[in-house]
This record gives sequence, structure tokens and C-alpha cells, in this order.
Amino acid sequence: MNYLYVMDTNVKPRFKIGVSNNPKRRRREIERTIQAQHGKDKTVSVLWQKEIEDAYDVELQTHFYLKPFNDQFYTTNGSTEWFNASLKKIYSTIGSALRWYKQKPVALPKGMIRDNINGRIIKKAYLTKDQINKIEENNNVNI
Repeated sequence: MNYLYVMDTNVKPRFKIGVSNNPKRRRREIERTIQAQHGKDKTVSVLWQKEIEDAYDVELQTHFYLKPFNDQFYTTNGSTEWFNASLKKIYSTIGSALRWYKQKPVALPKGMIRDNINGRIIKKAYLTKDQINKIEENNNVNI
């Protein structure tokens, strides 16, 4: 099972919305990356986490709603999932995403693929051609 989480950092007043099966481990990974780029005094905290069956779908929906607030301030995996919005806005948007992700789902962004086996939504650029073919084969079997 995966967790949808909200993190913050002392680099900037920004909030990260992501998915992980282990948010504490993910926090440490992100913190190491941020410290390498912004200094050892920079920290990342998990503010909220909730185990959600369709966490990747809720994350996608939330990111779509918050797109105008997106703020990438470092580079590497997960760097595009930070938002310059109030915590109240973040939480209310997650609530809206939880309400609407099944009834009015947003389209997958260009260059992304959904793995119906585990629910992940992955950038095709991170995958080999064989991995993409396998996901597409599995997805067709499950329809």
C-alpha cells in the first residue's frame, strides 16, 4: 500500500506532495538531495501522510489542480512536486482530488504511462523500451 504525503522544507516556504510506500525513507532521500544543492542546514519534514489505495491517481489529480503553484527549486527525481501555496490550500486541494479523481479523472500528462498492476504513473523517459512494452502488454490484459 502507498502513502500520499505532504512535506515541507526550510529552504523555501514550499510543500511537496508525493507518493511513497515509505514516507520516512523518502524524506531522507529528498533531504540529502536538497542538502547537496542548498547546504547541510536544510531540512525536510513530513507534515502529513495517509495510506490511500489509489495514491498515484490522487497525487496526479492534486498536482493537476495545483499546477499554477508549481515551484521547482532543485533538480532530480521529485523536484517538480513542490508547490508555493498555503498549507490550507494544499490540504483542501487534496480533499478535492480525493473527491473527484474517480468521477472526473485528469488525463495522464504527455510522456507518462500508467502501470495497472501497481497503479504507478511513470515517466516513459525513465523506462527502457522493453519495460514500456511489458507495461502496455499487462495493461491490455487487465482491460
